[in-house]
Amino acid sequence: QRLTPPLRKLDTSLAVVKRIPRTQLLSSIGLFICGRLALGAENFVILSLLSGDVSLSQALCMEALVSVIRIAFFFIPSALGAQEVGYFVLLRAFGVDDPEVTAAAFTITKRAKELVWLGIGYLAMFSSPKIAFARDSIRM
Repeated sequence: QRLTPPLRKLDTSLAVVKRIPRTQLLSSIGLFICGRLALGAENFVILSLLSGDVSLSQALCMEALVSVIRIAFFFIPSALGAQEVGYFVLLRAFGVDDPEVTAAAFTITKRAKELVWLGIGYLAMFSSPKIAFARDSIRM
């Protein structure tokens, strides 16, 4: 009896998902998977450059597990600390030589990449004519 309203709400939500065109749903899922594979490949490239002996499948696995850690620690901004511990534990589990140094260099590289993309995004945003107009009107 108590579960009837939540189950009815869930049923309504699933009915909305059912109305989404199948091609749109499958393309969204496909793009999501491509994004996850790209993040795993990025991990593989970074770790290869840092001479961490990690295979592509291990890099993909590492990204999947660390994304679960990020979700579990949603209350910490950018999962700062939890993500790094996850990388360290996984690199140690994969048998990487000197996992402390490799994890530190890897996380610094990943965070630096995020800062670069944030900077590019802010540059693009503030070079937009609409943003420039709003910024100039605030100064007056």
